[in-house]
Amino acid sequence: MSQQTTSSTSNINTSVEQVSDVYYKSPIPKRRLKLVGIGLAVFLITFIFNFPLSQRIKNLVQYEVLGQLNCPVSHEQIGTGFFPPRIQIKGLNFSRQCFDTPQDIHFGQVTFRLAFPSFVPPGPRFLLSLDYNNDPIRPFITPTYNGIHFNLRNAEFNHQFIAPLIGQEQFIRGDFLFNTIFTTSYSGGIPKSGNFQIKSTNFHIPSQNIQGFLVPTLNLNNLSLKARIDDSTLIVEEFITGDNASPVRAQFSGNINLNPTNLGMSELDLSGSFRLSEDFLKEFSFIQLFLQGAGQQDGSYSLVIRGTLDNPAPNFR
Repeated sequence: MSQQTTSSTSNINTSVEQVSDVYYKSPIPKRRLKLVGIGLAVFLITFIFNFPLSQRIKNLVQYEVLGQLNCPVSHEQIGTGFFPPRIQIKGLNFSRQCFDTPQDIHFGQVTFRLAFPSFVPPGPRFLLSLDYNNDPIRPFITPTYNGIHFNLRNAEFNHQFIAPLIGQEQFIRGDFLFNTIFTTSYSGGIPKSGNFQIKSTNFHIPSQNIQGFLVPTLNLNNLSLKARIDDSTLIVEEFITGDNASPVRAQFSGNINLNPTNLGMSELDLSGSFRLSEDFLKEFSFIQLFLQGAGQQDGSYSLVIRGTLDNPAPNFR
């Protein structure tokens, strides 16, 4: 009886092994999977190259982005790509009335493509590549439930990009390192929250004519700005320009109440101090006329700045 049971069990195991071998060694499932995969690939390639998706994207960009009446925008060429998905615009030119700048802003090429997803904040992430006067600007953009999140790290550009935006083409010179993270609403306008940091080691002010007096180029060298936005208020945590070797050194902090409709009318509430070197005062003695009645401590003059961005009103303390 025991021998029969052992023999039956052996026969069953052999049968199972034979069935398993037949099942796993059968080439039919692999062939089917290959055929299905090849079919899907052919379908996707045919769909991409025959369905006018590229033209639809171009039309959408043309209508939604380039067709704004209050901001005339021109371009040379629009292109698309799929690996990775992207949109490219060559010769993109923003009219001066878009940003209220003294001249048009021109980008050699603009590329908007899909990037790896963002985890903080969670959502899809896109890379916007801007080429301005050979200075690459690469912010990451993440649409979220409460707005659009921008992240720009270690962007290097010179005064040719900054000066037209703030309307001070003859006032700013140098190379700048820019870092910022901020969130703005889908309707645009002033960011709802965020922080900014700008640094420079070769900042200088070109020669200026101040009330009939010609002031030569001021090599201030150092520039450091740290600020954050909270509920339409730009909180300047630190603004330092100049160093111990420069003719002028200044340090300010305070608030700027941003005007969403007219940035130039934003109200200033800044306070700080500045110092002028002895050589600078000796060479330009007329500056003493502006310092009459101003108190000083250790060679520094305390100053309060009120008024607006377009019309600041400094007063000595």
